[in-house]
Amino acid sequence: MSLVNFREIWPCGFPSHTSVYERKLDFWLFLPIRVGVECHDRNGSHSSSSGKVKQMNPFTFLHLTRSRVDVKLSKIGLYFVFDQKSANTRALVFDFQDGQSTRLVEEPITRFKEALDNHNEHGLGRDPFYIQRALLISALRWWSSVIFSVRYQLDAYKKSLLSEGLSDEEFFRLRTDTNKSLHCMAAHLHRYKTELTFLSNLFNNVRRYNREFHDELVEHGVRGQDTLHEILSEIKRIRSQLFTVSMFSDELQQDIDTMLALAEAEQSRHIADQTHQLTMEMTKILKATQDETKMSRQVAMQSQKLSENMMKDSVAMKTVIRPTQRSYPYHLDTCQIAILTAFFLPGTSFAVGRENIYF
Repeated sequence: MSLVNFREIWPCGFPSHTSVYERKLDFWLFLPIRVGVECHDRNGSHSSSSGKVKQMNPFTFLHLTRSRVDVKLSKIGLYFVFDQKSANTRALVFDFQDGQSTRLVEEPITRFKEALDNHNEHGLGRDPFYIQRALLISALRWWSSVIFSVRYQLDAYKKSLLSEGLSDEEFFRLRTDTNKSLHCMAAHLHRYKTELTFLSNLFNNVRRYNREFHDELVEHGVRGQDTLHEILSEIKRIRSQLFTVSMFSDELQQDIDTMLALAEAEQSRHIADQTHQLTMEMTKILKATQDETKMSRQVAMQSQKLSENMMKDSVAMKTVIRPTQRSYPYHLDTCQIAILTAFFLPGTSFAVGRENIYF
């Protein structure tokens, strides 16, 4: 397993006056850092659903789509050795950063060289504080860059969530992607808080080391007698930068909670708009149904009237009105017509038949 992915808390070892140690001025430490490197993902896997599921683990990278940056976990180790016989110092630096960015990898070494070159002229190049200072300043600069990159990404998400004129499909896709990204960022920010807390404790150890062993370092000619106040003031100034970074990190966490609530509110508003539109459509449908029902009722009433008229006509056709004898003296009723037909029709048929035979 790579040391950069080692998931235990980063250790440190500083001497104390209560411990019995031959080389009591030696110390070692690991600095937890987060660095932003350019994203080289060409197929979009970092922005995909599977990529975001992977980013829920705060020990992996965090992809920031707006700035095309991947925030990666890293660490820097330092082992300081002081030889009391020769009064010489050696510093071993272990850089576990991603090799994709040469500038980031070489920065700690460059800082150490600058610190040694600037203080060797005054005979203070062996002072461990200047190595500690160079390393802490680099770490805080990386942390500040990462925090502001996350801030920039959050502003982009906020602007997207407040955009108007999105279709239902676009809004659903935007909300889904944004929620996943915000939860990934929330998981990483929780881990950032732990790492920044450890970094704050490391500042306490550095301050205690320089204050408690100031006399020993002066005795071996490593630093001047009157430099303690300046060193402690410098540590306090650098720690104030750490406090600012931690404060911004906490604000980002609060902003993420606010944006998640905003996403929920926007979803509720979007659902309310859809419900209102659906209600209006249903109202129109109900009104049309009522109009159709009214027309159907009118048609039914007309059909009923028509049926009644047809019934009256049928009854009138079946009804035979008998006129008076005075008006029609030769009128024969139905019974008389039937009797005459039965009496004369057979003879008529027979006469016609005989005429046809003798023709």
